[in-house]
Amino acid sequence: MSLDRFYSQPGFFLRRLHQISIALFYEEAGSMGITPTQFVTLYIVREFPGTDQGTLCQLAALDKATVVKVVDRLKSRGLITKDKSTEDRRASVLRITPKGSEVIDEMEPMLNRSAARMTAPLTVREHAILMKLLLKLAEHNNALSRAPLNRDAADKPWREPPSTEQEFDA
Repeated sequence: MSLDRFYSQPGFFLRRLHQISIALFYEEAGSMGITPTQFVTLYIVREFPGTDQGTLCQLAALDKATVVKVVDRLKSRGLITKDKSTEDRRASVLRITPKGSEVIDEMEPMLNRSAARMTAPLTVREHAILMKLLLKLAEHNNALSRAPLNRDAADKPWREPPSTEQEFDA
């Protein structure tokens, strides 16, 4: 029996690269005791102070149950605060603590190393092509996710991933 059927499917290699990406994340930043989901949550809360959990779900493309658990863990570690909104009593607003901001600052070089290791075999041009293609696939299929990404949920504009100055056919 041949495995070509699986090895010719993009989903197989996307899952495989996700496994590798997570492994690299933990190799570089595992000592911090922060998961990738916790890191993206911390980062969004720092970038959008006072965001509510519903908006966080949209910006991080995470489901509500996951966000509730992640927020509770980060709050219990003193990395974020969670207070009732003065504008909507059903909502809670999230803010990063100084300790949470320090964690991000300490982890960013680790994550940069992790990403660099992941894409090390690629040229700058190939990296730009990969990012453009991944973005295209994610945007085209976004509505199929149980937790769609909504980059417009925030008041700040979203920036496209960096690309090369040289245009390419992709």
